[in-house]
Amino acid sequence: MSDQMEDREFDNFILKTAEEQIAILKERCKDFDTTIQDLQIKLQRLKELEARRQKGKQIVKKANAVDSVTEPSIPVTEKTAKPNPVQPYLDKIHHIIDTDGYNFEQIVQVLPAKDSVDFTSTMNAIILDIQKQYSFYTTYSLETRTSSQEKLSEEELQSIANLEDLRDMLIDYRDEEKEKEEEQTPNQNETSAVIIPLLSRNGNNLLINDLKQLTREQYPYILKLLQELEREDFTHSKQLSASSELSGYRELRNLTFYIRILYKSLGNHQYAVLGLFYKNSDNIMGLINSMEQRTILFETQKDRIEELLHNQDSDFMTVMNQEYTDLKKHLGEENVYGTGINRSEKSISG
Repeated sequence: MSDQMEDREFDNFILKTAEEQIAILKERCKDFDTTIQDLQIKLQRLKELEARRQKGKQIVKKANAVDSVTEPSIPVTEKTAKPNPVQPYLDKIHHIIDTDGYNFEQIVQVLPAKDSVDFTSTMNAIILDIQKQYSFYTTYSLETRTSSQEKLSEEELQSIANLEDLRDMLIDYRDEEKEKEEEQTPNQNETSAVIIPLLSRNGNNLLINDLKQLTREQYPYILKLLQELEREDFTHSKQLSASSELSGYRELRNLTFYIRILYKSLGNHQYAVLGLFYKNSDNIMGLINSMEQRTILFETQKDRIEELLHNQDSDFMTVMNQEYTDLKKHLGEENVYGTGINRSEKSISG
């Protein structure tokens, strides 16, 4: 029998049912030593083959049926919305800020890596989302209080301040690498401003006294902010609310270490520094009250200070320079409470 005839015969055999195939096998094998068990095994395999063939035919029929359906009869499904790549970051951030006592380091852990390709664009989207919340919250709070002339509650003030701080911390985090590059490029036109530390009525340096409320870990960052003020670098400076008693004053801020430095410009590259403060979400009202007390004290001295500066009083300038030098010395020395400081003195903020 030729190969073509065998192939044709095999094709015909495959097309037959399992029962027909087993009958053919019995006929073919009657002259051989083939047991019934062998034939049963072959029959089982043929049945499995037949089942697969039938299943294949059904699949083909279904496919052909789908192809034959006209376009209008195919159900139209809505397009799946494109996933927002920023949403996972926002979900994690909101989960953290909804927890009492969170800190920014927890948020940093869920932010995109700084070396990622889309770091800046992702951070911009995150910052925009927080800004929208902040704007909504402030607008809503102010509108609901306008008619009744009520002041915002402590809880509302804290919520607004927390969102504002979070937004600013995210901006600082985004721009951190850029600032490092700028720091490595010295500014040849830098000026050295005159810093006037606020003294108590007894003549004690209130800024040195404020250090008692802060930690050693914060000292280098306080010093860095003061040095920025000397250079009149206002990268970390913020105008305080125009609707509060602090209107007209500014603060230098390190958001990571919760540092606030209250100051006021006196013109002609001269700045009065009124206090060093620690700020977190638990002491918003206390901080505002302490700052307001410092501004009240400063206002009692302001005219005299401006007069002495205008006259370039040498004795006054010598004292101010020494007080500021002492402050920076304390910030850089291991012994915080050096000689000449009254340890029992209470700061006005206390």
